[in-house]
Amino acid sequence: MNLNWNSEKSELLLPLHWENKLTLSDLPNLSGHVWLSTSGSSMAPKLVALSKQALLNSAKSVNQWLQVTAQDVWVNVLPCYHVGGLSVV
Repeated sequence: MNLNWNSEKSELLLPLHWENKLTLSDLPNLSGHVWLSTSGSSMAPKLVALSKQALLNSAKSVNQWLQVTAQDVWVNVLPCYHVGGLSVV
């Protein structure tokens, strides 16, 4: 996954069956956000925008709580267009 966490550019992460059906230009102009699909939105896209900074802060808190470091290995069973999968990244 090639996502620049320090960029103000927003990102749109979609399941394969939605790719090419929706683009960032279709969405409100928010800088520094990641657009993700919500659970249960298989028929029509339902998206949420989370700031990159909020995602990084959350990941930092989880790492501290679990006392994990960069040397630990995570198994990511969720896709990166899911907030749980993206959080592992």
